[in-house]
Amino acid sequence: MADDDKVPFLLQSSNLDHKKRAEEIGAGFIHKYSKSLSLELRNYIIQNLAFGPFVFRNPAYARTYRHCYRPSDSSAEDTDSSRQLP
Repeated sequence: MADDDKVPFLLQSSNLDHKKRAEEIGAGFIHKYSKSLSLELRNYIIQNLAFGPFVFRNPAYARTYRHCYRPSDSSAEDTDSSRQLP
């Protein structure tokens, strides 16, 4: 385990017996042959490595752009739709 217990760890293994060990050390676990491997990895990243919505501000145009992650759509959301991008 690393010196910093706030760093998330993920153990991926083809051996399901390693899941118990991952739980003991506080790590996530994904079975290597899981049918939902990519979904499980995606969810782990979102839950453990995400920093929240990204906010882009352009003071020259007094405008804020917000990138909000949505499971069905990863598009940016414009908080001021009355203006066009420069």
